[in-house]
Amino acid sequence: MRRKFTKLGLSALLSVMLISMTGLLSCPAEQPQALLILDAMAMTQQQQCTIRPGGGAQIIRPFGVLDLAITNSYWLFPRFKNMMPTLAEITGEGPSSGAPTETNYLSIYKAVTGVEVGADFLVGDPNEPDFDVSIWDNEPDYNAWYALWQRYVEGRVSSIVAASAAPTEEGAVAVQAVNPEFGNFVLERQMMDLINDKAVTSPGYWLTLKVKLKAMTQDLKEITSNDFWFPVEICWCCLCLCDTNIPDIPGSSQVPCFPGQDDAVPVTLWGLLANHPECCWKKCGWI
Repeated sequence: MRRKFTKLGLSALLSVMLISMTGLLSCPAEQPQALLILDAMAMTQQQQCTIRPGGGAQIIRPFGVLDLAITNSYWLFPRFKNMMPTLAEITGEGPSSGAPTETNYLSIYKAVTGVEVGADFLVGDPNEPDFDVSIWDNEPDYNAWYALWQRYVEGRVSSIVAASAAPTEEGAVAVQAVNPEFGNFVLERQMMDLINDKAVTSPGYWLTLKVKLKAMTQDLKEITSNDFWFPVEICWCCLCLCDTNIPDIPGSSQVPCFPGQDDAVPVTLWGLLANHPECCWKKCGWI
């Protein structure tokens, strides 16, 4: 009787575990117990512009820098972990011809991004009737700006990504957290207002990128990660490197993996890489 009860209890416990896991997988809310974004990885020339999740030599970035004089987008590389155990760990039996295959393998397929900005980023509050619209050429231009503002800052934007991770393993994914559309029409416009109208020579703001990932298990259960927050300084010409020791034709090792974000660019390359090379040339005394 005791043996029978033990088997019955074990079966009941296993059923509860499976039901709990099913409930976890089917829940539409964030599920960091199943998919957790840990931090943001750095992609540098020292690592041959590759990322190696799980490697001991991988560099982690605590924050980013986006120089709008060079580029209009920012790529983020979230490192995530599949927190789910294998079926063998849950049931005590591995996949075989008579058992289901491993279902807790995650395929990342979507990133949902947003932007948070400080109160001093805008010239004024667009919701106020006396909001200063002088930095826009006309009302349709302002309406287009505000539509993008609502989409990226007050809402979220989805993009297609691709990555994967086995149970208990780590992975990394490339996410364009600042879209060129938003970088051109919203961020750069704010910078140009400071430079031209307010005569600020080196403007800079801090904004926060918000990223969450969506994944699918092998049995088609959708998983949503936690919200990952990543601070980025947006600036104008702050990544201009005036170094007279650099030759006129720098080697490829001196070119950042993503010019305009995080790592400085030699002044000798600004004419080739930057959207607005003149600011660096002026800063370094070339003009």
